[in-house]
Amino acid sequence: MSAKALEHFEARKNGVLDSRPLERRMNVRTKVRWPVVFRRRNGESLETTTENLSSRGFYCLSQTPIARDELLVCWLTMPTHDPSGAFGTALLECRVQVVRSEVASTEGLFGVACRIEDFRLAVRR
Repeated sequence: MSAKALEHFEARKNGVLDSRPLERRMNVRTKVRWPVVFRRRNGESLETTTENLSSRGFYCLSQTPIARDELLVCWLTMPTHDPSGAFGTALLECRVQVVRSEVASTEGLFGVACRIEDFRLAVRR
């Protein structure tokens, strides 16, 4: 069955047309609001917060536009919890590529979708 025919079949379950768009992402996204700091090649830093995250990337809103295909280094601050009950944070350093950049709202924000190319645990606090 072709991909187009499969889309039609999936959208018409039980004879009822489902108008919701089909999910095309390869990985499940989780809604998380983690601080992220981007560093551009010119040394400029941009601070924002993730909207959602998967094992392969994340989406955030930025006050500054970031060009599609731009390569950046960023740091995600993640909450941690260990079995002793202590809470802290870990800093994940990532090399990312911007795969989508769009005007996100009338408030002057830009939606930025990033694919994680490489990462390492930088600091645990």
